[in-house]
Amino acid sequence: GKDQRRRAAEESRRRVMQGEIRATVVGAGMIGAQMDGPGAPVPLTHAGGYVANGFLLVALVDSDPSVRSQGTRWGCQVFADFDEMMRAAKPQVLSFAVPAEQQPALLRRSLAYRPLAVIAEKPLARSSAEAEAIVRAFREQGIPLIVNYTRRFVPAWQQMRGGSAMSTTIRYAKGLRHNGTHAI
Repeated sequence: GKDQRRRAAEESRRRVMQGEIRATVVGAGMIGAQMDGPGAPVPLTHAGGYVANGFLLVALVDSDPSVRSQGTRWGCQVFADFDEMMRAAKPQVLSFAVPAEQQPALLRRSLAYRPLAVIAEKPLARSSAEAEAIVRAFREQGIPLIVNYTRRFVPAWQQMRGGSAMSTTIRYAKGLRHNGTHAI
């Protein structure tokens, strides 16, 4: 029960702190790996978050050659093909920072490799039915699926806590359904 979950969590923390958890970022664009770099004081990407928190970043994967060439600065392997990367790098934790139309198929493919956990950017899928099917598939296999959505730790959002506003203007790229939902 509770003691077993606590021991498992402590073991996971120990493994992360010793760099034993192998992580990969699928989609090495802006949010995946380009908005910061190794040693950034505040991580802004999935790659930066893994490195800053003691994970062993073993690979990046992206189909775009120009993105792959920039990914080499992370000091890990860089791949063009997801399945080739999974077989070669053998990551235990995966982040998906890919376009919404590519994400569902990649998430389903990742299940065959039995990762410890998966982090996906939003939107999870193009429809709620497809997103629910993905969540169900992960739940059935007992693999945690985390959708990177929260912005409560972003300093600009924290500054607004406790105040009131009659109106505000917030500009986000890619519209309301993609990035604008953070403002709501």
